[in-house]
Amino acid sequence: MKYFLNTVISEKMPCNSDYLDPTQTEVEASKVAALLQEIKTGELPLWFGNGHHPSVYNKATKDDLDRMVQELCHKLSKEDVSLFSLEMQMWWREHKRADLRRVLKEKKAVVEWYKRRCADAIAEFSNLQKVTDKELAYLSELVQLTVNHLNEQYSLDTSLTDHEESLLFTAEDRKYFAEISEMYKPK
Repeated sequence: MKYFLNTVISEKMPCNSDYLDPTQTEVEASKVAALLQEIKTGELPLWFGNGHHPSVYNKATKDDLDRMVQELCHKLSKEDVSLFSLEMQMWWREHKRADLRRVLKEKKAVVEWYKRRCADAIAEFSNLQKVTDKELAYLSELVQLTVNHLNEQYSLDTSLTDHEESLLFTAEDRKYFAEISEMYKPK
């Protein structure tokens, strides 16, 4: 037998408290809850990010965290974040970066979907023995609508820098759509 602080510790029962550790969701929820409290009180609580706050420990779900983040973002968008704690400023900066990465990923998926859609249509028409003028006009319209939509979507998105836009709708993508637009122009 071993003793620790006058308590008997059995060598036969290897217990630990790992199961009591907060989940990542609870840790993040406690950060957001603390930041929301900072907005109300002007002071960042000491329990920032520990995951054990009663409002989140064993309670916080992904949906709860999403709602809390939306509330915090709504409030911070109306505030001068530089007036808050360094933790608040860093959280806000990282959140905006993560949002931008998510938006870029979603928009890149749209570009890829359009490319596949055009490629599928071209492949379908390539398998035909003879392409009628009506079918050629349909393909041309499909390609032109795709190009117009992508150009409109990315030329109106002022939140993207030129560099971010070039990563999203690359010169190679633009060349691809320009070539197929030219190739399938109605005669």
